[in-house]
Amino acid sequence: MSDNDRHMMSRRKLLISMAAVGVGVATGNILPSLLNRNSKEEGDYVAAAVMADKESRLVTDYGAVGDGVKDNTQSFQSAINDAVAKGYKLVIPSGRFLIKGTLVNLDNVSMHGVSLTKNYWRQDNYDDFEKGASVLIGTGKNALFGKKMSRAAFTGICFSKFGRIADPSSPRYVLFQSCSFKDVTTVLDAPSNQTAAYHNFKFVDCAFTVYRSSALFSGRILDSMWDRCVFVGSNPMELTQAKANQVTNSRFEWIDRGTAISLYACEQMLFNGNYFDRISGAAFEIKQGNKEILITGNQFNRCGSGLSSAGDSLNYKDLNKSFIILYGEFTDVNISANTFSKNASGDHDGEPCPKYVLAKRAGIADCTLRFYGNDVENGYTKTFLYVEDKDYSSILIKGEKAFQELSQHVIDMAKCSNYNIEAACTSEVKLSEVPSNLIVHNKSAIKIEGKQLGTVFGGTVNGYPRYDRPEIIYEETGPKLSSSNGADKLSGYSIPITRMLHGVQLTISFVYVTSGSPNMKISASISGSTDIKLPDLTGAAQRKLYVANLYVPFQSNGKTLQINYGALGSLKGSVQIYAFAATYASFTPKSIYDQLG
Repeated sequence: MSDNDRHMMSRRKLLISMAAVGVGVATGNILPSLLNRNSKEEGDYVAAAVMADKESRLVTDYGAVGDGVKDNTQSFQSAINDAVAKGYKLVIPSGRFLIKGTLVNLDNVSMHGVSLTKNYWRQDNYDDFEKGASVLIGTGKNALFGKKMSRAAFTGICFSKFGRIADPSSPRYVLFQSCSFKDVTTVLDAPSNQTAAYHNFKFVDCAFTVYRSSALFSGRILDSMWDRCVFVGSNPMELTQAKANQVTNSRFEWIDRGTAISLYACEQMLFNGNYFDRISGAAFEIKQGNKEILITGNQFNRCGSGLSSAGDSLNYKDLNKSFIILYGEFTDVNISANTFSKNASGDHDGEPCPKYVLAKRAGIADCTLRFYGNDVENGYTKTFLYVEDKDYSSILIKGEKAFQELSQHVIDMAKCSNYNIEAACTSEVKLSEVPSNLIVHNKSAIKIEGKQLGTVFGGTVNGYPRYDRPEIIYEETGPKLSSSNGADKLSGYSIPITRMLHGVQLTISFVYVTSGSPNMKISASISGSTDIKLPDLTGAAQRKLYVANLYVPFQSNGKTLQINYGALGSLKGSVQIYAFAATYASFTPKSIYDQLG
């Protein structure tokens, strides 16, 4: 039997098998299932199937040779021109097709390869990127596709050694599906100092395994999507002025970078259902100018180790030893319904990481975000929030107002909220502090390193018992006058200090009136010790409410808290107080309000 007869018999068998599964030859519907094969034998099978499909053409029909040596730029361009003119599908059989130039004028062009999606590792025997695959290879500097792209689809193709996969363009639709990328400098890159941008690019079931420092996707990318993709060893995204993009159901791992995804001046960005694992630095870096950023339903694990995939220190600052880095000066950033998990770094039982869930960069004000429904209790080794310059006033977090159990996460949330937060404490816990707008319902023992500025009802704090409800510690009504006639004249109140008051913040309030022009003073001291600073009194021709907080240290040995007020100096005048109260928990008693009249 001649070679031609054998070829015809093989083709006849193929047509019979296609008919047996009810697949129309002319429609080409067999291609998607056949293209999910990656051996050379299966590649030949696909090539034979394509020959049976009158709507498809092999690129080898136009002179392309997959030997990795011949420059196939002209052959591929001829195939593209013919496909545009006649509506053919182009099929790339297994082989290494070198393309030194740039392909242009893609309009309604569909290219199919024979590769399954491939990712690889740098270890020996892991790299099967080119095995049985349709591989397009560049020079390391050239862009594969030029600016004039209108509609195109690429399936089952491996791309390697291109400077850029596509020049900036605004096509109606470009799809990469089940494609793999190795050793490319960038995929899409629209520098912020230029006007060009990308629109309408879709990447589905693609693998990006690129051990380079440059970002695979950078600059202005709009109306684009990444779904079910895998990023291994790469610097995935540094997006600037990007808009209306979706990154969903994708995996980011073994990334030796300070951040996996960096956003600057982007808007309407969705990140949902992704998995971030074994990233040396943070998963996200949210810089200035961003708005309408939604990060939801993602799984974060083992980020911020500060170690390379080989276990070497990368000398990162604490800022990068977190899951998410926040800059500030952005609006409508929403981080919700995510799971954050600390775990041993790498795969070799390294130290658990990261130190923090969120990290706030120094020197940038107006950092406001929403943080709802996230699971963070097992998400950090040190504290939930790290503020680089310790200026907690620069960050406002809007989240839940009640928590079932007290933790450091709750403490940090309270420090950055502008409303009261309540939490229960049912077991012994050690924390940094109790912030002023935190209310704890305590049934156990709390140990803190700093101050209790908020309210703890019940249980103990550092061994000192706490009231189980708001209490009036001291109360006195009736006029009390202090006047000056060229000499200091002070009056005051003495409040007994019991064990219940050690390490708490009291609220003092009183109603007063001034007359004349006295120099006024108010001060507090514990058994004659150094004065505790209180806000100044101001003149009040009519009755006025004064409210201030003062802290009684845990280590206080005094028996009384002395509150002094009065008129000082040579100017004549007086201060008269009508009612005074000191309370545990921040409230003002009825007796005070009754005197306001």
